[in-house]
Amino acid sequence: MPAGEASRDAPSLQSGALIVWDEHARPLSEGSLTLGRAETCDIILEDPLVSRQHARIYVLAGEVYVEDLGSANGVYVNGAKTCGAHRLIDGDRVLLATREISVFAQSGNEEWTPPLADAKKPDAGDFRSEAASTDRADPLAIAVTVTDQLLARDHVAEAESGLEQQVLRALERGRTGRIIQSGVCDSAGVSVLTLAEMTGKSKWVDYAIDLHRFGRRVMSDPLIAQLERALAVVSGFELSVFSSYVALLQELRLELSEDEIRRLDRLKQVLGDFKSRSR
Repeated sequence: MPAGEASRDAPSLQSGALIVWDEHARPLSEGSLTLGRAETCDIILEDPLVSRQHARIYVLAGEVYVEDLGSANGVYVNGAKTCGAHRLIDGDRVLLATREISVFAQSGNEEWTPPLADAKKPDAGDFRSEAASTDRADPLAIAVTVTDQLLARDHVAEAESGLEQQVLRALERGRTGRIIQSGVCDSAGVSVLTLAEMTGKSKWVDYAIDLHRFGRRVMSDPLIAQLERALAVVSGFELSVFSSYVALLQELRLELSEDEIRRLDRLKQVLGDFKSRSR
C-alpha cells in the first residue's frame, strides 16, 4: 500500500476516473497525469501558487492515487493535507495550493457536462445561514493558509496574486447568493487587511469590507482595529464600499445581537472619523 494511504469504506475507481477542473474534464483509466504550471504538464493550472510540477494522479493496480511532487504549497484531499501517495475515491476533491480538481468514477461510455450555473443554488434570502457546504475544502481558506506562509517568507507579490484570485472568486459566489462561511470570512479579512497595511493598496480594504458585506456579518473587534490601521496607511480609498456596508448592517440592526450592535456603532464611528480626515 503506498505511503500516506488510509483505509476508507467508499467506492473505489476500479473502472477509471474522470478528472474535472474548471470547465474541463479528462478521463484516466491507466498511466498517469501530471499537474502543474509547466507547459509540459498534462493538466496545466495557471496559478502562481501552483508549482511547475505540482502533483500527479495515476492508476496503480486498478486504483487511482494522487501524489505530491514536492510542491511548495501542498496537496489537499477533502481539506486534509496529504503525505505521499493518497488513494482517491469517487467524489474526492483535490486542492493543489488553491486550485480545485474533482475526481469522479466513470464508465467507458460516460461523458461529463458542466453543471448548470444555478444548480443547487441556496435560498438567496437566507444570508445569515451557514448553508455553504461543509463537506469540501474551501479554496479561500487554503489560500489564507498559503498566504500566511508566503508572507512569513517575505514573498509579498506572490501572496497578493494567489490570495486575490481566491478572494475575487469568493466575492463572485457571494454575488450569486452563496454564503461565505464566517470563519473563512474572518480569517481572509485578517489576511487582506494585513496586505493593505503592508502594501498601502486600497483594494485590499475593499476586499475585507466586501467579504463581510456579502456575508452580512459584522466585523470582529480585532478586525475593526486592523481596519482602522489599514485606513491610516492606504491611498486612494473610496468611501462608497464602506458606506454601503455600514448602511446594510444598519438595515439589519433588528436582527443583530447586542454585541453586534456595539460593533456596528464602532464601525460607524470609524467611518465618520475617516470622512472627517478626508475633508
